[in-house]
Amino acid sequence: MCWVHSLERLLDQTTVYLHRDASRLPQEQRGTLENIYLSNRWLAGRKVLVVDDDIRNIFALSTVLEDYDMRILTAKTGATRSGS
Repeated sequence: MCWVHSLERLLDQTTVYLHRDASRLPQEQRGTLENIYLSNRWLAGRKVLVVDDDIRNIFALSTVLEDYDMRILTAKTGATRSGS
């Protein structure tokens, strides 16, 4: 099940899941989708550290963040290594 928190995101999700051709949507809806995609562009190139002891969670979150062209660093623990 997928939850959306706004009508704009609902439009985005239904367009994707129903394989709708976005170019055939009314201009207002195309503009809404474009604004959604552009609003996330500030994440591109940003570096993020994902820390979790369960590799499945790291994989799931990393997969989502890669869609935003983020640089992802991962760790299984917050412990640091001793230099001596």
